[in-house]
Amino acid sequence: MGTKIAWPLLVMAFFIPSCTTTKVEPPAVERPNLSARDLSATEKQALTHSLSRTLKDAEAKFQFGAVKYEPGSQTTEYCGLVNSKNSGNQMFHAVLKLDAKGQYSSGEIDDIMPNDATGDRLQKNAESQKLCVAAGYGNLSPVGRVRE
Repeated sequence: MGTKIAWPLLVMAFFIPSCTTTKVEPPAVERPNLSARDLSATEKQALTHSLSRTLKDAEAKFQFGAVKYEPGSQTTEYCGLVNSKNSGNQMFHAVLKLDAKGQYSSGEIDDIMPNDATGDRLQKNAESQKLCVAAGYGNLSPVGRVRE
């Protein structure tokens, strides 16, 4: 007598691996209405002071890239990296404000994305990363893309 083969299990073993999907984050898409420029040394200094007020580490170091903005708007979203004590480089999302001279001199961080996030915090990181991608900055996270 021959050995019975569990055909349904064999079929499932063949098809199930092909059903899994890997989510790939879309590349940052530049919004056509945004302009970009480098921040001046004066702006970087003012923003370091302003943005540091929301951090525990007053000596945190910011890595500023170009700011992307809509001409005529008084505020803009901004994403960059901040290095604070015991945390390493972490991506942040902020809102910057123009002053009367047309300089970005103040702002407020609304989220810092910890590199070791888990659970709900990991989901919050993914949402903030999407804001950065939508604002034209791409995913700046030093630990790679967060998957949903």
